[in-house]
Amino acid sequence: MKKTFQKWLFGVVLAAFVLTFAGSYLVQTRLSRAAAEIFIRVKLKDACAQLDNACKNYERLAAIVNDSALVYADYLELWLKYQPDTIRQQDELDKVRTALKASQLRIFNAKGAMIAASPGNPPPELIPAALVTSGQKVRQVVTHKFRAANGTDDIEYNVYLSPDADSGFIFLKFYSHSLNEAYDLTDIKLFAEGFRIGSGGGIIIARGNDILCDGMLNIKETKLSDIGLLSDKELQTYINITIDDKTYFGLGYKYREYWIIGLLPLSEVYAHRNQMLWLMSIGYVILFSVVFWAIAALVERKVIKGIERICASLDKITTGDLLTRVDVHSSPEFIQLSSGINSTVTALREAIDEAGRRYENELKLAAAIQASALPRMDSLRPRPNEIELYATMTAAREVGGDFYDFFWIDDKHFAFLIADVSEKGIPAALCMMSAKTWIKSLAKSHLEPAAVFTEANRMLCFDNDTGMFVTVFFGILELDTGKLTCINAGHNPPLLRRAGEEYEFLRIEPDFILGTLPDVEYRQTELTLRAGDRLFLYTDGVTEAINSDEEEFGNKRLLTALKQFSSDVPGKLAGHIYGRLKEFSGRCPQYDDMTMLILDYPGGPLTLDARVEELPKLQHYIEQACARNGLDANIENHLQVAAEEVFLNIVNYAYEDKPGTVSIRFCYTPESRSVHLTFIDSGKPYDPQLAAAPDLSENAEERRPGGLGVFLIRELVDSIDYQRKDNQNILVLAKTIGGSE
Repeated sequence: MKKTFQKWLFGVVLAAFVLTFAGSYLVQTRLSRAAAEIFIRVKLKDACAQLDNACKNYERLAAIVNDSALVYADYLELWLKYQPDTIRQQDELDKVRTALKASQLRIFNAKGAMIAASPGNPPPELIPAALVTSGQKVRQVVTHKFRAANGTDDIEYNVYLSPDADSGFIFLKFYSHSLNEAYDLTDIKLFAEGFRIGSGGGIIIARGNDILCDGMLNIKETKLSDIGLLSDKELQTYINITIDDKTYFGLGYKYREYWIIGLLPLSEVYAHRNQMLWLMSIGYVILFSVVFWAIAALVERKVIKGIERICASLDKITTGDLLTRVDVHSSPEFIQLSSGINSTVTALREAIDEAGRRYENELKLAAAIQASALPRMDSLRPRPNEIELYATMTAAREVGGDFYDFFWIDDKHFAFLIADVSEKGIPAALCMMSAKTWIKSLAKSHLEPAAVFTEANRMLCFDNDTGMFVTVFFGILELDTGKLTCINAGHNPPLLRRAGEEYEFLRIEPDFILGTLPDVEYRQTELTLRAGDRLFLYTDGVTEAINSDEEEFGNKRLLTALKQFSSDVPGKLAGHIYGRLKEFSGRCPQYDDMTMLILDYPGGPLTLDARVEELPKLQHYIEQACARNGLDANIENHLQVAAEEVFLNIVNYAYEDKPGTVSIRFCYTPESRSVHLTFIDSGKPYDPQLAAAPDLSENAEERRPGGLGVFLIRELVDSIDYQRKDNQNILVLAKTIGGSE
């Protein structure tokens, strides 16, 4: 526990260190950036002041150039006044133009028509119409900025001069190289190159997208857009701008017609921050180390030792020693905790005892519910149509939800099912009872299996708050024809053994489980059983039984175990499978019930016309049935004689010379080693049990006729049962193997 606490404490202290350092980092970063921003703003303010001075110089120079242009025009006016012949002398006129440093010289009359020009044959040039028509004196300088062929910006000056309204006009065009140099910011470049921000920063001045100077940054690019600094905003902050593989922090804004941008390397922006963080880190490490060891020592002394003693006691308690007492008195809190634990353990011990008693009672109740839901094997008797069936359930440690059921719908239709509820205990037992009741009541209403399951599923879903579901295999067997109508609602596939063949899984497409989706429409499947066929039904507790290696018994082992069993007795087959399961699982506990249901179909009844000629068919039927069930010749002989007597009595007396039929069913029960021969006819009522026994002491001539055949039958069989039902005579002869022969 000590190491665990130290790990947690170290984690908390480390987290506090990281958070504190992160907070300091963010604060110092923000402060460094704010300081850098102020520093750059001051430098940019100085640059703007210098730029203002350059602009003022430019404006003063422009005024001087304008005045000079007018002086040149006045000089030309005086020259022409005193030397008028110059207009007609081209050479002289060219000399004057050269002396005035003008690129063009033109003279117009009062109407605006050109009368002389230098150089000769100049391009067309007209005096503005507004000057010609004004009728006033003209003294005007017009400047024009343009882009020269070499890509530089130049300024030309057009000077218009008319001393009076009646005289003509003088036009001069010339360039001011000094003013152009000022316009190109030669002075700006000179002063801006000297501006340095920090040791590696500088100021960029640009007009539009063109960089005029880079402030000693030695930028290779000539456009702002090439280095990502061009913006349409009046004020721009650059957090991380990379220029020539170097990262800067900067500010830029529009001033007059220029972009002024100050850049400072990030290494200089955060130099103070990094130094402070290094010093703070050392301080934090020392501080948090002291805090860690102080808290660890204090908690170990005051808390951990007491907790370790309590944990040692709790370890004994959790391993089942509920008599252990906790005795830690190092502080009032531990005294109170010890007392609380001791009280809790005492209450827990009492609660466990009570819960054990309740759980045991609950298991008994659930087992009783489960057992009460299972039908008794003798519920098949008495019935006119016998059928061989054996069912068994072996409960696991906990009460599960397996169940089986079988019942007669009528004398010709027999229903059977095997099912498994998803949960255990009393809720599963109650769900089992509900499912069993719905299926049985609906089936006894003579509904088809599909309709039975569709309605039963809807009713189970109606109030299923527990979320349990049921898997079921259900079948209705028509005894006379062997037609089996069945449904597999998500259950394990049963096995079918045809007479004289091997077991095979019955491949029926499974339908959905019961109790989850109320709108499921179920589908039924039909197949025909023949005499001697056997169905083996089981739950997943059989195939999912496990051994100590966590292996499951599985379908393959089940099929092998069935094929290895040679006896035809259903009960012995169930015992054989259970023995193989015990052998496989050993002492490994099982957590699910193991349920099996075995059904043998004896075949349909033999139906004969009530005529003496049909007697050989009856004899052949009994012979085949005895051979199929392994009965010896003596038993067969007794049954043949008794059956012949009953058949002849029906032929001779039941229908009084009217046509009629007789149905005979042979049924052998291996468990009780008994044979039942059932005769059904629609003749007049006759109960042979009421016939008086003949007096065998009298002479044959004196004895009254009748009663001897019934006497013979009684001697050959063990019991006779008669009933009149639905206008039919039903006579059952019972013969026990090993009884009177």
